[in-house]
Amino acid sequence: MKVSRLASGNSLSRGNRFAERMSPKKLQVAKISIPPYFRCPISLDLMRDPVSLCTGVSYDRSSIEKWLSDGNNTCPATMQVLDNHDLIPNHTLRRLIQEWCVANAPKGVERIPTPKQPVELQQAKVMVKDISEGFMQVETLRLLRGLATESDRNMRLLLDAGVVSALVSIISSEVKAPGVLDIVDGCEEALGLMLAFSNCDQIRQLAAEPKVLDRICWFLSEGRLDAQIYAASILESLCSGDEDVKLKVGSTERVMEALLSLLSEHLNPKALCASLSCLLTICSLRRNRLRAIEAGAVPSLIELLLADTERSVTERTLSVLEVLCMCADGRAAVVKISKAITAIVNTSLRVSQAATERAVSVLWSVCHHAPEKRFLSATVEAGLFSKLFLLIQSECRPATKRQASELLKLLRETWEEFLPYVPNDHGLPHIMAS
Repeated sequence: MKVSRLASGNSLSRGNRFAERMSPKKLQVAKISIPPYFRCPISLDLMRDPVSLCTGVSYDRSSIEKWLSDGNNTCPATMQVLDNHDLIPNHTLRRLIQEWCVANAPKGVERIPTPKQPVELQQAKVMVKDISEGFMQVETLRLLRGLATESDRNMRLLLDAGVVSALVSIISSEVKAPGVLDIVDGCEEALGLMLAFSNCDQIRQLAAEPKVLDRICWFLSEGRLDAQIYAASILESLCSGDEDVKLKVGSTERVMEALLSLLSEHLNPKALCASLSCLLTICSLRRNRLRAIEAGAVPSLIELLLADTERSVTERTLSVLEVLCMCADGRAAVVKISKAITAIVNTSLRVSQAATERAVSVLWSVCHHAPEKRFLSATVEAGLFSKLFLLIQSECRPATKRQASELLKLLRETWEEFLPYVPNDHGLPHIMAS
């Protein structure tokens, strides 16, 4: 079955991935005929780090490592049983590929860099021992972080070398003297490395322990900016799918305030996205939503909408606002802010379809559950009426179209007072009468 997949008719389309990645001159590169012996027999892409098995067949390192890590003990091309899993770098083939890339550079082909020597398990164990004993801790943590993000193979090696226990030990240690920069730097670098492993089961189990979780929350509220970003991202990962951890994080003192404090970093998209993603995850619990609202989340989110931020930030902001408006306190907080309507309405049909759908959901939730005349009048005055009319004629989700139609009906007693704000040539009276 695996052989037929490798040799199937899909090979041509899969081989075109290389041409797609060489984006500077796609049309020219698409016409380049890549020598078949430069392609990996597994991925059919141009090999970047060719290595040979004991059978003599060469593969791209990342592809063959994935094949072997999946439990296979055969050569994919020949199906011979392997005597060993040694991967021997094919330097001659790699140099030929590099020369071919250089020769085709005028056609948009990028030169493949010389691959780094892969780390071995013994080397990984030595580095993990160094960070555990505090020997050149900061520098070694940075090196390990680079290795972890370099390849899946390196991540597996570091896990086998015991990096998780070492990281948990470093982060759990008390920082009794914040002025001692080496200690603080070491803990913050450990958080950065932990983030790279945050989806691993080992990290999720150990980091969810009360003492470790408390330390991560401490760095969120008391650490420097980078540490706060790491902590928020780690907490978001740990809380995903674990209701107990969500409850623990949400009830931890100063967590909500720390996440909202990160929202003031308007010029730092990483800080904003980390905070918003964490808020969105932990606020799936009603108790946490109430805590976030009590901490002042709604005003902070409205201020963020009024700021000039990236599209992804605006979409996340509206997503959190949408979740908070699922409860009465959240809707009441929106109604109390005079500039909330303008901020939300202005994102409709301006940022992205996702932002528009979430903005309509927020407005529908507030108007539907708390249809105050003052609020309804403010939405019409802000230009919502005409935007809703355009929206129901667009290709939006059925749920959004339904909410837009219901909003139009809710506003029908208000819109006549604001005719200057409503287009007269779109047949609105007919819609409102329906």
